[in-house]
Amino acid sequence: MARIPKPFIIQERSDSKTFILTLTVASGLPRAVYLAWRRRSFTHFPDALAVYRRPNSKTAADRGARALVEYLKKESDPMKLELPISDNLRLGEWLQKFTGFEGNPRSARLTAENKPYSPATLARYKGLYDLYLKDDALMRQRMRDLDQTGVLEFMSRLSEARINVRSRKKDGGYKMAGTRTYEITVKFIRMAFKEYERTHICWINPFKCIGSPAPVKHNARDILGNEEVVKLFSSPDKVFTDKMEKAVASAMYWAGMRRAEIFALMPENLDWKNSLIHIENAWKEFGNSKRRLGDPKWHKKRTIPFPERLKSAIKELWEEQGIHELVFAWKKGYQKRPHISLKECDIPGPQWTGGRMLKWIGRAELDVSNRNIVPHSARHSIATMLEQDDVPIRYIQDFLGHSDYQTVKGYLHSVDGAINRVGERINGKMADNGR
Repeated sequence: MARIPKPFIIQERSDSKTFILTLTVASGLPRAVYLAWRRRSFTHFPDALAVYRRPNSKTAADRGARALVEYLKKESDPMKLELPISDNLRLGEWLQKFTGFEGNPRSARLTAENKPYSPATLARYKGLYDLYLKDDALMRQRMRDLDQTGVLEFMSRLSEARINVRSRKKDGGYKMAGTRTYEITVKFIRMAFKEYERTHICWINPFKCIGSPAPVKHNARDILGNEEVVKLFSSPDKVFTDKMEKAVASAMYWAGMRRAEIFALMPENLDWKNSLIHIENAWKEFGNSKRRLGDPKWHKKRTIPFPERLKSAIKELWEEQGIHELVFAWKKGYQKRPHISLKECDIPGPQWTGGRMLKWIGRAELDVSNRNIVPHSARHSIATMLEQDDVPIRYIQDFLGHSDYQTVKGYLHSVDGAINRVGERINGKMADNGR
């Protein structure tokens, strides 16, 4: 006896334990509709079926798929499936919606998920659109008329514009700045297409059969080795010219903090009794006058160890500069709230750290020839030291704020112990030097 064709196929992803759905011709839906639901995530379900978006079992996924088929049969008229957005919407108009907070189709949803856009991300989208997209012919096409051929031709034009250094053309436009810019630009467009697809169920995304650009490998950041870090801190009076330099370097190398987190740290974030630092703030757009305080990168607040060497450096800084609203502040202090401009703020800026770091390395007489040592290298250095000290990778990720783990920080002593053991080696080195 022949099997009855199934109206849908459900597959479980082995990497994330989530489910993807494919509707078949047996569903009885129009071809454009079931083709639009080929290997689609359950998160794309319409708002009316939001309860089915995150099934936790195959049975729950099956119920959701059946509910979707019934919903689509009732709403099989494509015009009823779309949100009240003009059918004459052009691609350029759609992309512009993602360059600001107001009217952004994605902003409200991300905010509801506690992952709001940062101003820097929106500024990047606007820059990409203004420099590379707005004058292209594809921007004038209606969303309903876009097809794979037109998108591929656009990507070809975009690729041909790539050069190593951005330069202004005679006609007043810009050439593509390089492979990384190309990758980011295409990903921006793919994101906007996917968002349109979420609310226009019968629309076929031209990127369905076009792969993402291969990720560009960044210039590797080199590290200071274990003994080099020991040497950097073993003669502090020689390497650091003041207490601010010593305190900032200690935060970088012993706490693995980003610069935007270091200079946003407040005294109330320091738990002296339990030797913990609560990373709750970071500067957004730290390098320009629009900077403001917000939450840490990727919206990941975390708690990390407060090592003894950093405690000592902060106490020395406060004895010299006083205690202010921000931990790492000059004597004048930080009197105004976080909307103030860069010039008004009495804390070191991002360029300050980069320039000082090269001087620290030189004063410590470290040979870093042919190595790419930048301030962010400090995070790589401490991660390497912790790994060499057999700290599990998942705790290192949590320590640096790179993971999604939201577990109890009961294992922080593992990281803390490793940091302090390295600190003990520095103390031994200083004793050998007669300090």
